[in-house]
Amino acid sequence: GTLAVGQGSAIGRLGLTGTLRNGTIADAGGGLACSAGATLDAVTYLGTLDLSRPFSQLSVAHGLTVLSQQGIPGSILLTGGQSRMIAATSETLDNVAISLGSVAQYYAGQHIAAPELAAAPGVQLTLGPNAVLALAGTAGVLGDAAIGQWSDSIVNNGTVSAATTFGTLNVGASFFTNNGSVAAASGGIIDFDDTAILNAGTFSVGASSAVQVILYDYYAAPNAGASVFTNTGTISLQGGIFQELTANGLFPAVPIANVSGASIQGYGLVFAQIANAGTVEARGGTLLLTQQVLGGGALLVDAGATLELAAPEPAGMVVQFSGSGGVVKLDQPSTFAGTLSGYGPGDVIDLPGQVLTAVGSSSGTLVASTATQNYRFSTSTPVGGELSAGRDPHGNATIMFTPQTPGSGAPAALIGVSQPAMLFWASPAGDEFQGASVNVAGAHVGNWSGADSLDITDMSPATASLAAVQATNLDVLTISDGTHTSSVGLTGTFAASAFHLSADGHGGTLLTYGH
Repeated sequence: GTLAVGQGSAIGRLGLTGTLRNGTIADAGGGLACSAGATLDAVTYLGTLDLSRPFSQLSVAHGLTVLSQQGIPGSILLTGGQSRMIAATSETLDNVAISLGSVAQYYAGQHIAAPELAAAPGVQLTLGPNAVLALAGTAGVLGDAAIGQWSDSIVNNGTVSAATTFGTLNVGASFFTNNGSVAAASGGIIDFDDTAILNAGTFSVGASSAVQVILYDYYAAPNAGASVFTNTGTISLQGGIFQELTANGLFPAVPIANVSGASIQGYGLVFAQIANAGTVEARGGTLLLTQQVLGGGALLVDAGATLELAAPEPAGMVVQFSGSGGVVKLDQPSTFAGTLSGYGPGDVIDLPGQVLTAVGSSSGTLVASTATQNYRFSTSTPVGGELSAGRDPHGNATIMFTPQTPGSGAPAALIGVSQPAMLFWASPAGDEFQGASVNVAGAHVGNWSGADSLDITDMSPATASLAAVQATNLDVLTISDGTHTSSVGLTGTFAASAFHLSADGHGGTLLTYGH
């Protein structure tokens, strides 16, 4: 039958300490107060299931359906301090909006625990595809391994979110599986104390928000598996932080398992090792990986995005530029043993804290030189074109690449050469290097041949003269018209008599070799 409670009913407010079974409760508002021992067994609840009173206690068994008075999806307010709703048998909550959490506080010197939605030992609590659970206030608990005795589990097929500034949703079930959506946004935090986390859906982490995997329970649990977090779906960073908490190294880090077909993508910070068999992709901003990426999965840099690698990366690692204008930032360039693939026009290699004296390419290896050492970076294919060094907005050294298309006749502009010994690499098809005398001065060109030429656009051909000085593996040419002077280094050994100066046809001077 139907039991009417709440405003306008004969009972009014019902204080429940026992079991109501096999029927419908029609609550017109504020009709139920649940204390220790309260149980709803195979009940349909019409109205808001209100557990906003502190210390509310409710068990549910054999199916709970919550609908509004109009029969549409209803709501559960689990917002009372130290309140608790426990699934006593395997339950699926669907077509319901659940507000979980309250303002954590101390009262009369006693800590008032956050509201909790959990499952009993051996019980699986499932949030159905149309269930929405949202953090309310500053603290809420979803799942409790202590209650579940390391055998409870929660499966999310719907939506779980923490979007309260400075609010924390603690997910503490022994096993947590996400097939739907888990989101931290608007400054919210989701802490996972689980021993086993499986994401087959989507985790998203917004700006100023965080998802944190706490390793204490992982090592304390008797049923801890090989991985604390296995991703078979998508982890989407939108400016937030995804991290493992190791108590400042008290607990050894456990790599996040990003399996084949899975993706970690976006922009933000990842403070965890990744065992990558899937894809890690910088997209939409800067993706900073503070620890090693292990395994043979894809590491991608989208157009306009930055992938920053802060830890030493092992041999076999391949970083793929997947669009023009990508940036790979190597915080420890001397320990990068991977390969750069797809390095092309507009792409940048960023080397924080370095001052480069030369850059070059040989047989697929980029060489970046400082006053004290050479950094070598393998590329998947030999680079044919010009390499130039510059600065990012923070003053860090950068290397850019301008390819030359064989037979195109397009000049490679030498613009803004701000320090000597910047090496521009000529392609075998022949290139024309072009620039004003102030920009040409100090440039070095490698792989120079009779197919190449240098156009100094502001130097008068009528008065231009050439002087060549030979050194070991380097010829230095000084070209001057009496007003402008440029010195250019050519790697290799050349015959001084084979250099020629001529008019470029638009007021400048053209340098050629052998023709």
